Amino acid sequence: MRTFLVVNFFLTTILSAIAQLDPHGTNNVFTENPISLERVAAIEKLWAERPDRFYQETAKMVGSMTKTPLNASEQQILLILWTNAVSKVLPTEDSRALACLSPKKDALFNFFALPEFHSDKARWRQLSCFIGELKMRITPDYRNKAVMNYAAPGDSLEEIKRKKKENEKNALSDELQMKLREIHWRAVNEFRLAMPDKFRRDAAFIDAIAKAAHLTPEEEHQLKSE
Repeated sequence: MRTFLVVNFFLTTILSAIAQLDPHGTNNVFTENPISLERVAAIEKLWAERPDRFYQETAKMVGSMTKTPLNASEQQILLILWTNAVSKVLPTEDSRALACLSPKKDALFNFFALPEFHSDKARWRQLSCFIGELKMRITPDYRNKAVMNYAAPGDSLEEIKRKKKENEKNALSDELQMKLREIHWRAVNEFRLAMPDKFRRDAAFIDAIAKAAHLTPEEEHQLKSE
């Protein structure tokens, strides 16, 4: 209960800070407040319009928190920053999802450079859900669409525009599926290599991780035997 009240207090403070932010001055917050609720609030404000930058700034802030031991207040800020980042799903729009893939992966994995996260099973389970999210966005047996609509003699201007738009949509879909596979592969392997050995001996924990991450039997076997 005490932890809930403390976190709730910090969340209330963040909401208040967001309301008071100068919309034209948030860049200063990123540089002048290395570990602060004001910086967390400024990062949170980025989500609606620039989710990719939301993750980029989250990764930078986590990096600034790995340099020295954290005090109790900074520990709570770290927890709020993590909750904000891990609870958000990738945008549904292909172009925005594509822009977020690498930044989200980097931001979430950056937290595990901190001993508070590296030794916490609950955080590893949350991270495995991100791997599962990637897996669920991958279309099985996807075949590249490439450029499938060519302008033909006699096409009207509207038809040419329609085909051009369709080709751009196909190209974006191809790029997203390729990037999803790349980031998923990297995330699975970084997860496997970084997870503490003591957790691998917990069969129930590994089973929960495998289900959340939608691991294949081979991936699960590698996780157990690393």
